[in-house]
Amino acid sequence: MNGTPIESGTQIKRMIRETPAGRLVTFELSRDGQPLTIKVQLADRRKQYAWEGHTKSKDFHVEVPPMPPMPPMPNMPDFVMPEINVVMVHSSARSGLMVENLTPQLGEFFG
Repeated sequence: MNGTPIESGTQIKRMIRETPAGRLVTFELSRDGQPLTIKVQLADRRKQYAWEGHTKSKDFHVEVPPMPPMPPMPNMPDFVMPEINVVMVHSSARSGLMVENLTPQLGEFFG
């Protein structure tokens, strides 16, 4: 973030929290093994999330358009579900980020 290496999810949450709303920040990341630079403007999360108990605002309203009808589900053949290894991913709706520790194996895979 702005040239500072991020070592943990806790660190990036702290850095975002300490950055004033409206500030433009730069993130350098890897997407599909390719370097990517993105610039984002941080919003005031007190104005972004206004549900009761979290802010003083009571006029928060969201409208979701109706979904088109779903096609019928096709018949699925029986199959054996393989064993799955679970990786813990930390996510925060407030920051909009998903952060996962980079294991040596993932580091080697992504280069």
